[in-house]
Amino acid sequence: MSKDLNEDTLTEIMVSLANAFSDERQKSEPYKEMFKAGSTHTGLLRELENKMMMHVLDACDVYKERHGIKINKAQYYVLLALPFLAKIAERDAEKNEGMSCSVDKAYFILSEQLLALAD
Repeated sequence: MSKDLNEDTLTEIMVSLANAFSDERQKSEPYKEMFKAGSTHTGLLRELENKMMMHVLDACDVYKERHGIKINKAQYYVLLALPFLAKIAERDAEKNEGMSCSVDKAYFILSEQLLALAD
């Protein structure tokens, strides 16, 4: 017996997927580490900034070792702001070109801008 695919079924599937991703994320070590930041908002923000900074520094190393690109100050700031810039670029792509592949378009634009900032 096949189940008709309706809005309720799709909602159930999406909620199920979101819950599974959330459960898996909450079991990860990086997630658990965030709770060691202390009980204050300041401590959590500092821990978040530290983790983001480590990822950006790792990305800088990958750019240098794999692509021969030494990240300059302007590029470094773009990498630090990447989640924010990605959302702005994605919304802009959706607005100007439609939703089709808007995330891919956003990251293409960001990668081109990052390379354009090279010395």
